[in-house]
Amino acid sequence: MPASRASERAAAWETIHSLARLEAAAARHALVHFNCLERSLVVWWLLRRRGIRAELRIGARKEQKSLEAHAWVEFDDQVINDPEGTHRKFSLFGSAIRPTEAEL
Repeated sequence: MPASRASERAAAWETIHSLARLEAAAARHALVHFNCLERSLVVWWLLRRRGIRAELRIGARKEQKSLEAHAWVEFDDQVINDPEGTHRKFSLFGSAIRPTEAEL
């Protein structure tokens, strides 16, 4: 990987970690509870606004008689906002959700 590409990646990860920490702190101190989809959409949108091509992932599972879903964000195939690894309990939908280029 060229040095400029490596420095871009390092800068992207610095931004990712900062935004993920800010979102987690905001969610902890909010007066309402935000679900994983709402939180993931915020992180995904903020990263995309900064030119970081993160991917929104959604998975589902059947738990007893109910259908459950979970959302998280990935960059370079690494999960950004699901530190407990909850996403591993869900079957990933076929592909990441990506906006069209016009939406960037």
